[in-house]
Amino acid sequence: MPSVRTNRDLYLHFLRLGREVRAASWSLSAFLRALWKAAAPLGDRADLRPDDVAALFAAAAGTAPPPYDPAWSGKDLSLSGAPEGFADWERVVLSQLADLEDFLAHPPGPDARFGVDAPRPPGSGPRATPARWYNFDPATYLECAAAGGLGGWDAADGARVPLPAAPGSPPVRSPVRELTTMTWGDLARLAVCGQMYE
Repeated sequence: MPSVRTNRDLYLHFLRLGREVRAASWSLSAFLRALWKAAAPLGDRADLRPDDVAALFAAAAGTAPPPYDPAWSGKDLSLSGAPEGFADWERVVLSQLADLEDFLAHPPGPDARFGVDAPRPPGSGPRATPARWYNFDPATYLECAAAGGLGGWDAADGARVPLPAAPGSPPVRSPVRELTTMTWGDLARLAVCGQMYE
């Protein structure tokens, strides 16, 4: 019997997982490298059930991350259109890893949470993601991935501060909807939201 049936179920799963990886002091690069490694066995599948997506992200938190491959920094990781299959999702994640590696040499500074562009120094290959970054730790990345890519959050969760509601209005929350299957393109969009959603 599925345990992840709605966007809210997956949002809450990502929120819990983010707290766990924060407590374990994971870097975002380490988490994304572990996620990339954990996803490889699922790469031949076109669709994933929401439970599979939840299990994949949970598995990443228990997977030893592979080392960063310096070749990713100079590789052409561009997309020819909207992301679709596993290879496109992989290009998105490797683009993010290359950006995070660039930030090690050129730290984003104390105001990074207000948005900063990845340095992408000379010799960087084309990347599948925008240069703009707002989220640099796994907990924030996961929460923003789910909130921006799926919705399902509630102000009472304590992770998201919505715009103030009009006087007499009900508390602000994101609509809850059923999830059936997700594609690698959906997961690529989650990754971009993790990077850029505020």
